[in-house]
Amino acid sequence: MNFIARAGTFIDRSHRVAGFFLLVSVVLVFAVMALGRSNANLSEEIKRLSATRQVYVIPGSQAGFYAPTKPEMLLENFGQYIVQSLNSYTHNNLDKQFTEVQKFFTPTMLLDARPFYEARIRDAKQDEHSALFIGNRNTLGIKETTTPRGENPNYAYYEYTLEGRRQDIIGAQIVSAQEIRVKLIFRQTEISQTNPWGFMLARYREEQL
Repeated sequence: MNFIARAGTFIDRSHRVAGFFLLVSVVLVFAVMALGRSNANLSEEIKRLSATRQVYVIPGSQAGFYAPTKPEMLLENFGQYIVQSLNSYTHNNLDKQFTEVQKFFTPTMLLDARPFYEARIRDAKQDEHSALFIGNRNTLGIKETTTPRGENPNYAYYEYTLEGRRQDIIGAQIVSAQEIRVKLIFRQTEISQTNPWGFMLARYREEQL
């Protein structure tokens, strides 16, 4: 009889434990279902916001490329690149720099510049001299200008001026220094992977101050 009583007690306890775990399982199922519905609602809300949010489109921009509305933003950096490439160099790298920078010349500019810079490259190698241009940013000026003679009138043109000092160096010694003003005329063109600036150099002129 004692065995039967103990067996009945064990079975009753097992039923209570099983009932407890069944209740917990039911609660977890409902919690998971509620979480799933909440995540689904959140996902739908995110999709709705993404579809209806306002996006600022830059006027005149091209798909795949970012183009600021004001050309001065690009011209300032592009002008600095051109000026430094043509006026800061060593006798070892001027040839390479000119090869790189001439990709941004208009055909007319390239025709005029190539003989001059071929002679400068030759002289730099022969004398083993270098140059360093230090520009004065306070003198920087950018403005729209007219189409230069021989250039395509279907593009916009900008004048870029900058004053600074160009130092000629042989070895580690400065042998001369000139205060100069450089005036560049840039032609606006299409932004592309080969020309991320969206400009080409149409004219280059410098004068001693």
